[in-house]
Amino acid sequence: MFNSKQGEKSGEGFSINSLSAGSTITGNIVAASDIRVDGTIKGNIDCSARIVIGETGKVEGDIKAKSAIIQGRLKGTLRVTENLEVHSKASIDGDITTQRLIVENGAVFNVKCTMTSGPGNSEKKSD
Repeated sequence: MFNSKQGEKSGEGFSINSLSAGSTITGNIVAASDIRVDGTIKGNIDCSARIVIGETGKVEGDIKAKSAIIQGRLKGTLRVTENLEVHSKASIDGDITTQRLIVENGAVFNVKCTMTSGPGNSEKKSD
């Protein structure tokens, strides 16, 4: 009935945490694997992997992640140690720190942006 190999993969960091459209969480989240947000989160997110905010997703709070794809709305501070992709329907208001950045035409991008040269420098911020 259940394939044990699939269970092994999800235990090794291949699982995705997901909040569906119409759902709301108020509070902080800590995750070791990927997170996809299509609902609303009011709080901080600390993710050791990738975070995806889908087109219907909204986050009000601070995010720390290895990489991020923003298609929805973010209001807060975003610290990404590797890649940040901001899609055309995205809206970001706040501060971001990232190593690499892609912003598609049409995105609303009202931020103070700090670019880093590598993961070791991601916490350095110039004022």
